[in-house]
Amino acid sequence: REQMTPMFQRLTDGLRTVDPNHFVLFEAPNVASLGLPISLGHVNGDKIIFFPHFYDPSVESATYVPGADPPKLNPEFFSVYEQATMPYVLANGYPTWFGEWGVAHPDWPGMDAFVASSLALMDRVGSGWTVFNWCKGSGYCPLDGSGSDRANNGQIVRPWARAIARAPPSFTFGPV
Repeated sequence: REQMTPMFQRLTDGLRTVDPNHFVLFEAPNVASLGLPISLGHVNGDKIIFFPHFYDPSVESATYVPGADPPKLNPEFFSVYEQATMPYVLANGYPTWFGEWGVAHPDWPGMDAFVASSLALMDRVGSGWTVFNWCKGSGYCPLDGSGSDRANNGQIVRPWARAIARAPPSFTFGPV
């Protein structure tokens, strides 16, 4: 709060001197995934978007610890994350675009439910999201080592509206 908020404000103010038209996206340290509330202060300006990361710590640790057992789906993670993030977003009036999350290990038990629950939360409280990155390999890469789609990719490919006449009161997506 004491260092990052003033830094984000200086960066936003500086960007606005050369470009008043584009959005400014910023994120807090990813403590909300641990259930800790966002403690940044308010960043003033037009076209400000809060851009948090979204990672379940049990999936993260199993992804990066060789030989770790796959985690079990923890349904509480989603409400804990929402309770840690949304008070900050609502208090500051920012739209939220989830800047990074991942579809890891489609072969692990419960990952389809994890992806569905993640998308439901992001649809309910955010204005959109981006997946981790477009890469080949393991971990969060959406393509396997040969460059083929991994099993969960169909869940994350979704339509979006390029233009809407007014702010929609809600957004939902139902796969066919």
